[in-house]
Amino acid sequence: MSYSKQKDIPEKTLLRLLAALQFTHIVDFMIIMPLGPKLMRDLNVTPGQFGMLVSAYTVAAGIAGFFSSFWIDRFSRKLALLVSYAGFIAGTILCSLSTSFFMLIFARGLAGIFGGILAGMIITIIGDAIPAQRRGKAMGTIMSAFSLAAIVGVPLGLKAADWLGWNFSFELVSGLSLFFWILCFRLLPPLKDHLKVKTTNENPLAKIRDLVKTSNLHYAIFYMVILMFGQFSVIPYISPVLVQNAHLPENKLFLMYFIGGSVTVISSPLIGKLADAWGKPSTFVLLTILSCTAIYLITNVQPMPLFILFSITAWFFITISGRIIPSMAMITEMVPPQKRGNFMGIVGASRQLASGLAAFIASRIVSKTPQGMISHYHIVGYIAILASLLALLFLKKLKPAQLAPIEEAIGYDILQED
Repeated sequence: MSYSKQKDIPEKTLLRLLAALQFTHIVDFMIIMPLGPKLMRDLNVTPGQFGMLVSAYTVAAGIAGFFSSFWIDRFSRKLALLVSYAGFIAGTILCSLSTSFFMLIFARGLAGIFGGILAGMIITIIGDAIPAQRRGKAMGTIMSAFSLAAIVGVPLGLKAADWLGWNFSFELVSGLSLFFWILCFRLLPPLKDHLKVKTTNENPLAKIRDLVKTSNLHYAIFYMVILMFGQFSVIPYISPVLVQNAHLPENKLFLMYFIGGSVTVISSPLIGKLADAWGKPSTFVLLTILSCTAIYLITNVQPMPLFILFSITAWFFITISGRIIPSMAMITEMVPPQKRGNFMGIVGASRQLASGLAAFIASRIVSKTPQGMISHYHIVGYIAILASLLALLFLKKLKPAQLAPIEEAIGYDILQED
């Protein structure tokens, strides 16, 4: 089927658009963490409340991702993407207008609701549009948005916060997101090939019940939950710990993100290509083992020269973001295209809920000493390492779905090679 009258889009252009949306989503999610010291000071936020601010986004995203999975496959991918992105922009604008902890946590929850649906839809489109043999590389391209967010988005947001207040960081994100929304509206084709395959039961609740019965979904959920515990118990407190425990000047936090993002710009595409060539499971095993060393180092950090400190954080960025690339590529292969939106919605929901729960549990473990230092962070690190190693046990359970010929063709004919 040709979409020439509906503006065919080259594969690279599609990936760049999706990466741009992922960039704004990641910046919005990430920026709250380095803003931690400012929020604790300006809004009188405690370490426990700060963990709630981080987890509010992910918990809301998880709940929204689950309920959206009931109906998301009934619409074109473009429509679902644009609606969720518009809601995300509205939530981010509300963040910029917040003047209290309670207003901000509500705004973070609203942004998370639509951000969770958006993130799942981006992965779903890649699963529909990119053949399995190139999907690792495509995931690497999307993950490069994380790198660019760290290089450009977070440092720029932090500088804006230094100059004009932390609220202005969210104004920048919402303005840029609106620009990308317009580009997607103008350039994206409908992306509705998945609607060509009729399922045996069109009732959304019945479709979810059928999907929940599949063992592939169970394994994907368990795998993703454990994997998220292995990183989001650690990530929210990196900035406060570096400032309070390692005595990193607050105005140098942006360098951590800039350096970490710079190295992952190089590593993410290479890891994607490695996953396609060497095998996604083998790549994941290697990166998981390496990430455990990074988790141990960063959760036991002490005052040290900046070169060593930033080397540790860069190693953490490379390995933690890198192991997600083969993971998501494997998960998209576990379900046929006409069920992929439902499937990725539920998996994405479990991912977000696990991230929020991990951040919340970490907030119950860490505390602030009378001297202002963050204590018990090393315990969080040991939990994260254990969770990371447990994820390896589910790796063999992530098996590709057996596709019918019509299912194998879905989505690939709407793209042109550059």
